[in-house]
Amino acid sequence: MLVIDDDRDFLESLGDMLEMGGNYSTCLARDAVSAVAMAQAHLPAIALIDVKLGQDNGLELLPILKRTLPGMVCIVMTAFRDEKHSRQAFESGAEAFLHKPIDPNRLFLTMQDLLVHSPDGSGSN
Repeated sequence: MLVIDDDRDFLESLGDMLEMGGNYSTCLARDAVSAVAMAQAHLPAIALIDVKLGQDNGLELLPILKRTLPGMVCIVMTAFRDEKHSRQAFESGAEAFLHKPIDPNRLFLTMQDLLVHSPDGSGSN
């Protein structure tokens, strides 16, 4: 699983939650360049992508990741509470959209549902 967020504390906390609570192997990236490199190196089944990534934009990164790994499930997360961001996320290829703060139960259920219904049925990381 690839987790992309520019907030180091949130990124590490979410990574720990996924590894301990969900038994997922995670790669953590704080910017678009690192995210693409990690996607190519680790071939994750899921990417959790923040909308705001410092100078980068997660919604612009999303189609790049989808081209890199077409079967990867992408979940966009943000603190923004407007329809514009959720609409843009789905138009860019996201399979799900979650608001911060992230509810662990909702995240795990969303990932499980998306992996069960993904075209390749994968879900190891």
